[in-house]
Amino acid sequence: LDVALRLTFSALEVPGEAQKVDRIVHAFATSYYRQCPGPFKDETAAYVMSFSAMLLNTDQHNPNVRTKMSLEQFINNNKGINGGEDLPSIYLEKLYNAIATDEIKAHQIAPPAPPPTCLRFTPASAG
Repeated sequence: LDVALRLTFSALEVPGEAQKVDRIVHAFATSYYRQCPGPFKDETAAYVMSFSAMLLNTDQHNPNVRTKMSLEQFINNNKGINGGEDLPSIYLEKLYNAIATDEIKAHQIAPPAPPPTCLRFTPASAG
């Protein structure tokens, strides 16, 4: 899941508006579940886990968050999200570690390049 989130968000300029981010995560989760259901029982479970992964990403990598979420807290936060059942703890542990060690980054727009400078060509004098 984290690899697919990385690929998706690295290709997008993510808006700051929560409603738009929610729509992006929902579309991602729907597509992800259809292509790779993995441990998820339905699209809703894939959506909730995707959103939870993005929240974990913010928690782990935002310097304004002083107290970081532990693995145990992450597992507890995701209890019962899979059609009333828990996702496998090994799955959650691997996801937690992947995100905690490597931030999921959204596409960054590069600053505009300076205009090209014109080089003047002066032919060598004939001699």
